[in-house]
Amino acid sequence: MPLQVKLQGALGPLRKELEEALALMSEEEEKTTECQDVKSTLTRSENVKLQEPEAVSTALKNVYKISLDMREALQRFGVKELCEPEGEFFYQGQI
Repeated sequence: MPLQVKLQGALGPLRKELEEALALMSEEEEKTTECQDVKSTLTRSENVKLQEPEAVSTALKNVYKISLDMREALQRFGVKELCEPEGEFFYQGQI
């Protein structure tokens, strides 16, 4: 078998290995970019100042904001309707 034929036979596996190596390099570049993005996000988030939470009353209220679909059903059961100035409907009573 001539030398040129042997070299051509050896080139096939080498080309395959080269393609696999290039694919791995591309994956590593993507991972590096993702890591840089995460690092950038973390750096920006460290500079964010959070607001102090407001105190919330722990007393339960018997007032519920109800969608318009529920109004008819609640009225059938005799639940008192309250209408706020903003037009939002609230119901008060035993639900």
